[in-house]
Amino acid sequence: KVHVTNQGCDVVTVFDAATHLQMRYIHVGVAAGIESPHMIKVAPDGKHWYVVFNDTASHLQKFRTSDDTKVGEVDLSIGAWSSFSISNDSKYGFAVDFNPDGRIAHVDLESMTLLGGSPWSNFWDAHGSALNAKGDTLLVTAHFGNYIHKVPVDNPTAYTEVVLDPPSPPSPTSLFDPHEVVFSPDSQYYYVTCQKSNEVRAMKVSDHSLVAVIPTGNKPQQLYFSKTRPYLFVTCE
Repeated sequence: KVHVTNQGCDVVTVFDAATHLQMRYIHVGVAAGIESPHMIKVAPDGKHWYVVFNDTASHLQKFRTSDDTKVGEVDLSIGAWSSFSISNDSKYGFAVDFNPDGRIAHVDLESMTLLGGSPWSNFWDAHGSALNAKGDTLLVTAHFGNYIHKVPVDNPTAYTEVVLDPPSPPSPTSLFDPHEVVFSPDSQYYYVTCQKSNEVRAMKVSDHSLVAVIPTGNKPQQLYFSKTRPYLFVTCE
């Protein structure tokens, strides 16, 4: 199956991967108005998919992959929930609120509860996110500027800012405008789409040094690693 969000009508379309035919439409969201489902992700164990909404919405919703039936939801509070990361054991999720005073919601995906009672706060222009293999460090892009947030899961207030052009200081000035981040399969590197400078920046996990600058098409957005080939695919809006 392939699941696709339709932001304009609060629908997820399910396609047959072999034939590319539409299998069904799933209505998502909780409000009467359009909440704009922005990101959808299947958990690593393949049992459930999750969707977040970015138009003054509040919920993260959970569906079974076997029959696309909704099995749970959690109220994150009103926000522009734009991206979502899932731990490798499929037990925890991290939703990001794309607002100037950005927030991160830490969710128990088994009980569908918001851990800590409220989202973590004060992450400037937070947008994309990626959780490392150990599940103890979350990387969150600052959508305007030259840096990303490095967030310890067990102590989020102790987050630090990692610049994408070391040794420059972190700055909110629109320079790279990092959109999304993903770890390499070997966990040695992470890659960041920079939609302002039209490139992907490869960074080393161990010391956050810049390894490579890879030119792309205009406004690179999402990144996905192939499971069968040594390729990183990048969509350019």
